[in-house]
Amino acid sequence: AVLQSGKVTVYFISEYFSETGFDVALAREYGTRRHMIRPRTKNVLSWIMGGKRMFSKGHEVDGIESLKIIATSLEDKKNQLQDALNKSLIDWREKILNT
Repeated sequence: AVLQSGKVTVYFISEYFSETGFDVALAREYGTRRHMIRPRTKNVLSWIMGGKRMFSKGHEVDGIESLKIIATSLEDKKNQLQDALNKSLIDWREKILNT
């Protein structure tokens, strides 16, 4: 949406969720704090680490580092985005005025 300030707001829809509904895309963008992971469907968690099956009734995990993938990409490409938007607006205006 173009705002009166002349800036454009960009919205993204996350489509990367874990089986339990955890928004992985947001976690990768903004990071997470250290937190507890508990079993949801069984009494224990199970995973393979170093070729060996591990079990836990729940445990603390380190947070995920904020990668700022979207924010960094937008910043890196803002001139190209601005050029594309300007071209689209010019093309639209010419189409409307010339028909």
